[in-house]
Amino acid sequence: MKTIKTLHFCLLLTFFINCSRYTDLLEIKANDKNIVDVYHSQTNSVLLKELSASFSDSNDFEFHILDNNPKIRTHSFSDKMGTGTETTFKSQYENLNLTWTIRTFQNKPAVAARLVIKNIGIKPIRINRLNPLTMSKSVGGIFLDSKESLQYIDIEPETWAPKQMRVLDSSGIGKFVTGIATPDNKGAVIGCISFDRFRGVFEITDKRESHNVIGVNVYHDIDSHLRLDHNQMLSSEWVYIDCVNNVLDGLEQWAALAGKLNNAVVSDPPATGFYTWYYYRDYVSEKIMLDNAGFLAENRDKFPVNFVHIDWGWQRNFSSGDTTVNDKFPHGLRWLAQKISSYGFKPSIWVNPFMYTTPSADASLLHPDIFLKDTDKNLVEREPIRNIMAKAWGDAEYMLLDGVINVLDVSNPKAHDFLQDRYHWVRSMGYDMAMMDFIIYGRANLENGDTYKFTNLSTFEGIKKALYKARKGLGKGGNILGCGNFYEPCVGTSNLTRISYDATANWSCVKVACSDLILQYYMNNNLWTNYADGVFMRDKPSPYWGEYELDENGNKLPMYLNDDEAQFYTAVTGLSQAAVMYTEDIQLLKPDRQWLLSMILPIYKNGKFRPIDLFRTNFAKTLRLECEEGQRKWIVAAGINWTENRDEIGLDVGLLNLRETEKYHAFNIYKQEYIGLIAPNSQLGPINSHGVILINITADTKRPQVVGTNLHISQGGVEIADEIWHKNSKVLSIKVNSLYGRKGDIFVHVPSGFKFAKNTIGPSITQIKNVLKVPVVLDDEKLITLNFE
Repeated sequence: MKTIKTLHFCLLLTFFINCSRYTDLLEIKANDKNIVDVYHSQTNSVLLKELSASFSDSNDFEFHILDNNPKIRTHSFSDKMGTGTETTFKSQYENLNLTWTIRTFQNKPAVAARLVIKNIGIKPIRINRLNPLTMSKSVGGIFLDSKESLQYIDIEPETWAPKQMRVLDSSGIGKFVTGIATPDNKGAVIGCISFDRFRGVFEITDKRESHNVIGVNVYHDIDSHLRLDHNQMLSSEWVYIDCVNNVLDGLEQWAALAGKLNNAVVSDPPATGFYTWYYYRDYVSEKIMLDNAGFLAENRDKFPVNFVHIDWGWQRNFSSGDTTVNDKFPHGLRWLAQKISSYGFKPSIWVNPFMYTTPSADASLLHPDIFLKDTDKNLVEREPIRNIMAKAWGDAEYMLLDGVINVLDVSNPKAHDFLQDRYHWVRSMGYDMAMMDFIIYGRANLENGDTYKFTNLSTFEGIKKALYKARKGLGKGGNILGCGNFYEPCVGTSNLTRISYDATANWSCVKVACSDLILQYYMNNNLWTNYADGVFMRDKPSPYWGEYELDENGNKLPMYLNDDEAQFYTAVTGLSQAAVMYTEDIQLLKPDRQWLLSMILPIYKNGKFRPIDLFRTNFAKTLRLECEEGQRKWIVAAGINWTENRDEIGLDVGLLNLRETEKYHAFNIYKQEYIGLIAPNSQLGPINSHGVILINITADTKRPQVVGTNLHISQGGVEIADEIWHKNSKVLSIKVNSLYGRKGDIFVHVPSGFKFAKNTIGPSITQIKNVLKVPVVLDDEKLITLNFE
């Protein structure tokens, strides 16, 4: 195809960023110089400057979407995306019809953009890159009314890759969604809000010194160089930019919108369970599964989980293509699922949808047409399975594994049908959840000569179609735990998504897992249920893993957690409301470690979690969970210490946005101690290295009131339905929930002027200074009545 002259088309968007109301603020206009301006009707303050769209073909010829006389049409829209004004710019150049759509919204200063290309010629065109939203290299960008340093969230393409908070200097790149903010959280959110075919990549450049803007270039790499035949259309994803006074608000709003548009499926109730891999590895057996299920059934009050999961180690061969169990499971998978179900739990199993080790009993019977091939039509063979596993886990035993890896061709509908049949088999065996591992292997390595059978299906489109078929095979009520995935195919297919890397049992892993939970907190319960791999509480190494592992510098890392680290892990996991699949022989844990684990089970999903200082530092240190049940309102707050040094300052209560005119009760949850009344600008500490201070904070009502419990990390979200003060009779009624008979204590503060009198639950209540310790058994929904004089 011949070179087409590069053309330029610019869009100027303006708005007033500090307005409290945004209704009808944006007005789109065009002039005779092919420049389109979007004005705030009163102030003309600039939001985004010099936007355009472009694409390039497989020969890297670049085309910009404009001509001298674009056809411009403006109308209102109202759909799942929201309500606002849509402006389309249509142009034709030789054999291409180009449509660029810009949407502005009522009630918020946000812009969405999409580029559509149609080939109206006879000859096919191969597309290399789409740029649905770019800003000129000179002065275009996002205006931020600040000269302070900026940080952005760097989201790598694979869900299990560690995420980072980076300082924006000359340039930065985000690959799923990116929040950019000053230390006081003012900034912008950039991300796709559709995930049908392509990944959005967001190149960010700080140009405030020269032009007072943050430059942004959004593009899709078309990894298979999709061919556009006659009358075929190619559409970018919808790109979304929101400039906000609080980026935490913007991230949460982006996730809610993206989840709605992509029909997200969220685990409900939130998934909790027992998970074998990071304690038992592939030594797991039928006996181990039944021993743990039996223990959980007998201790359901402490550990009310809903899944019992068997991970890698059940199959005869590594490949999920081999559905034959090994001799450690003499009664087979169906029998095991029935036994697990008889204990009252949902069975879950590890599977591997795209990687098949051949030769193996089942994979050798598969039709070769469903596997990836090279340009010579030969099956693509990844490296031997022994190499992959030895590099991952470093054990000599994996050198005994036989066979090489073949990968399903995700462009082939026959492969999709095969996955539907395979996961129908999983459900027919009695398993309600499938952990799908190594999903990234569904992506072809095109640079090395892998070829798709159907080249016009993009990688992520193929993976998503395959996962949808797997969901269909699992049937109604079936759950997918996506592991080793790309982000885009997870949305709408995975109930849970693993958003961190392997849970090796040491502080190094805890640090990464907790950081990833915090940096992606806004995705939880919007796009899926977040899952940071197995939660462990062990105070001594697992006999199946060894006593330590070596870090990159050759230092020995102990394979267990100290008390501070265990408290840190449960605090972040519990407050963030992520899925809890613990990976322990829980019977061997000390009582205090069992108590820590019980404090995050079940998951409390009604509170609003935020890492308050997310953009102030590389690692957020102040976590807040806002809770409300019945007439009670309270905050559970954590100050966390990522460092090797003791933090003398501790939790900065001033960051929690408490009312300055009030006093607050503070209760140390892990120590089960009432601290006293604190001011809204208090500092509570110190915090040990790798430690946490976890505080329940309740506004003082100047009458007897609940100030804490030792029953759950939510401090009443799970265990207390309501608290009612009867002023005339001086009676405090506490309505408690049923939780399988869990035993513990509720702590009630008695202010001066009140005296505890008779009660209805016996003489076991104790009082230390001005706090009552009220023992409860959560065996039924009931009312506890405390009388005062």
